[in-house]
Amino acid sequence: MNIKPHFGFGRVKFGLSEKEVTKMLGKPSIRESELELGEPEDITMEYEAHGVDLTFSADDDFKLGAMTFYGNSHELFGMNFIGIGETKLLKYAKQTGIHDLVLDEDSEEPLDKNYTSDAFGLLFWIQEGIVDSISILPEYAENGNDIIWPA
Repeated sequence: MNIKPHFGFGRVKFGLSEKEVTKMLGKPSIRESELELGEPEDITMEYEAHGVDLTFSADDDFKLGAMTFYGNSHELFGMNFIGIGETKLLKYAKQTGIHDLVLDEDSEEPLDKNYTSDAFGLLFWIQEGIVDSISILPEYAENGNDIIWPA
């Protein structure tokens, strides 16, 4: 499956409703609603067969606003990042033009890391030295608050 930064995958794109996604992908394997005190409600739909979790937030009027890919059937810029080590991640990132990759220093676990690319809206999640999953986010306007939904 080809991951498209700031867009999605296949016909599934940021800004869709739960109903629209369900029409395309069918009923999710798991659907969870999360509500923490003082935080907006999030709904996550997991599609195990596709290796993706889709998140809809009350902040975004429950439009599809985040996607997390797991499993090694996903390609980003023609390369498979999931399942590779941290050194290869950095090498592949340079080869594919992801030049703003930055390590998030806030990780609480020494073997768990998160690399981000603001230019592409990418997050690479590393557990025990291996890229475990990739999250993508929609593009934001220069003010950093307004989402530019794909057409």
